[in-house]
Amino acid sequence: MDAQQPNLPAVGDIDSNKMGTGARYNGGKWRADLLPTQVSSWFMCRDEPAKAMQELGRFQMTGDVEHLRSLMLALYSEDAIFVRMLSDAAAVLAYGAHKYKAWNWAKGMPWSVCVGCIVRHLHQMDLGKETDHESGCSHRGHVACNVLFLMHYNLYYPQGNDLPCATIEV
Repeated sequence: MDAQQPNLPAVGDIDSNKMGTGARYNGGKWRADLLPTQVSSWFMCRDEPAKAMQELGRFQMTGDVEHLRSLMLALYSEDAIFVRMLSDAAAVLAYGAHKYKAWNWAKGMPWSVCVGCIVRHLHQMDLGKETDHESGCSHRGHVACNVLFLMHYNLYYPQGNDLPCATIEV
């Protein structure tokens, strides 16, 4: 199957305020949510996205949000993480508020949707691309946004956890 074929459906309901209905239009995006991300990191060329992918894999298999923090430290130097990460994430959130609705993401969605998004943006970073062609925002910002979503979901939407750590016994 060609990874560029539109094989991912949209999720959620933009008009609903019910938990679990956060919307994402995923047409044309590949099913990155099904990859074993820790193993996939072995094939990446650039250190930053590879280290971030390893941490995403650890989160995917354990559900431990500390790995999401480590993922962000792999992408942002520790002394500038707060300002740069939030600035990059805010730009993506502003784009998302226009594309969907403000706070649409906070309703929750399957966690695998965010993991797949992170994988796709890390893949673009590994290819040396800085900016997302659709939003004009940085790929780092998209990763940061989805990490923040997952950390929020860990606290407020745990029932959306459809990752291997929640579905298989290790």
